[in-house]
Amino acid sequence: MPMSRFSRNSAHRARQAKVIKRSNPPMGIRRVFDQVMSVFERTVSLCFGAHIHLLVHELGHLVAGLVFGQRATALRIGTGPSVHFFRRSRFPIQIGLYATSAHIEVLPPSKPWQAVIAYAAGPAASIIVAVVFFDFHPHGWLSWGLDIWLFVLWAVPGVQNLLPHYPDGKAIFGIVRDHFSQG
Repeated sequence: MPMSRFSRNSAHRARQAKVIKRSNPPMGIRRVFDQVMSVFERTVSLCFGAHIHLLVHELGHLVAGLVFGQRATALRIGTGPSVHFFRRSRFPIQIGLYATSAHIEVLPPSKPWQAVIAYAAGPAASIIVAVVFFDFHPHGWLSWGLDIWLFVLWAVPGVQNLLPHYPDGKAIFGIVRDHFSQG
């Protein structure tokens, strides 16, 4: 006797339910551990991402200074307990635990327009990296919301740093103000 359409569908649904039940692991210590590690990995990657963001910003200043023939004397990224690299060399590097600020010591260029370019190169490097990362990463690699979030985390500080209340913007506006007030 042939099976009715209703009994075939219910048998098919029962097989699918068994497959779904087998594929979901039971709640347990392994799943909790995976969730904790996921949060830990995201936190660590955010911390390293902030350090990398500061490094890219300061390397923008460094490259512009080197193009104009200036010499860098030190690089500091982060605050708090720190690790020192090349302490006795001509270019010591200090990396702190907290990625709250960064500083590169470059002798200032002799011409005002060179100094403006050198100060603007740090924020420009941040914005360029944000645009390149946002436009050219493999599709599906990150969720759309995370893409937007990473773009904002990289681009907004770059633009913000050009405002007169922040170090690079304050220096740029000071140079422009002095140049136009003299003559």
